[in-house]
Amino acid sequence: IRRPPRSTPKPSSAASDVYKRQLLHWARRAELMKIKNLGRDYADLLEAAGVESVSELKRRNPESLHEVMEKINSKKYIVDRMPSLKRVTNWIEDSKDIEIKVSS
Repeated sequence: IRRPPRSTPKPSSAASDVYKRQLLHWARRAELMKIKNLGRDYADLLEAAGVESVSELKRRNPESLHEVMEKINSKKYIVDRMPSLKRVTNWIEDSKDIEIKVSS
């Protein structure tokens, strides 16, 4: 007697949405990591400041973003050493040269 092959259960719609959001988050994070001198900890700080993607970073004002990052880091202590305003400015400038391959 031959049994039909078992089908793989399909994830629920809610689980699928969670998976898609997580995958999108990782893809956006990978794009941010292409920026010189922007490691995981600084990416965490940017995310806490509301910057989750290269496309969001390139639209930011360096002075305003740096100020927000300082305020957040003084409360949450995400990084040991705050990036300088010059470094944040360089990130923003560098982000303008990155080809965005991830979109929502």
